[in-house]
Amino acid sequence: MIPDADNHPTFIFGPYPDNLQGTITGYKIYRSASHIPGQQPSNFTLLETLESDEYIYTDNTVTIGNDYSAKSYYTTCIYEDPWESAGETDPTNTVEVRLQIPQKIAVSEYPTDQKDEYQLNQNYPNPFNPTTIISYSLPASNHVTIKVFDILGNEVTTLLNEQKEAGTHTIVFNASDLSSGVYFYKIQAGNYAETRKLILQK
Repeated sequence: MIPDADNHPTFIFGPYPDNLQGTITGYKIYRSASHIPGQQPSNFTLLETLESDEYIYTDNTVTIGNDYSAKSYYTTCIYEDPWESAGETDPTNTVEVRLQIPQKIAVSEYPTDQKDEYQLNQNYPNPFNPTTIISYSLPASNHVTIKVFDILGNEVTTLLNEQKEAGTHTIVFNASDLSSGVYFYKIQAGNYAETRKLILQK
């Protein structure tokens, strides 16, 4: 869990391990009722359902702080098994977030997932071994390419080359076939282009 620019808790996780017997169809984020920090959370309810290729979620309705209230979160994976039955995995470890005293904010004032500008975020974790998550935001539907280059500028791989809808998206980069070192990833969406550095440490 990391805070975003507005100090909302942002949860970044990786894909469910390959030992799952079935096809992953998405992920669910659950949140508890408010509780005293350090005490057992209760009354978890479904907060959001993500697509199978989404590994990042920001809870825009709360703000991280140091007051005497907390909420806890966990994630599950939803899937279809080979017999076409729907299933849901056991919860992940629970993450507790200390909160600020809530302010009176109109619902319309909450930030949404859709950004009003293009953005390429720093990969997380960084350094990494061997997988890392890259997220980006689009203000409108556009054709997007994301490529990885070595320190000499040679193209290593293309992570994405397709039309994407407006909003925030994530990609998992698996560098198990690459050597340790510094690499760069570049996004191109219309006239927008940006490059960031990532470090592979094996």
